[in-house]
Amino acid sequence: MESTSPPLLMPGDRLLDLPELKRIYPKSTSGIYAEIRAGKFVAPVRIGRNRVAWIESQVLEHLNRLIASAGEAAA
Repeated sequence: MESTSPPLLMPGDRLLDLPELKRIYPKSTSGIYAEIRAGKFVAPVRIGRNRVAWIESQVLEHLNRLIASAGEAAA
């Protein structure tokens, strides 16, 4: 069985809480979590017992892929 290790932070990475994430990815909370369950958005990392955050570089990479694919579909 292959073990999955948590993503590592790179120098300059920030952890985004949900309000910060929603500033750059303006979706509802339920919409974000639905996309995570469907495998269409990056999952958060657990940073505390009742706290999660998203790694900014992963979120931006995902959004850049969405933008690129939208541009390809329009061409």
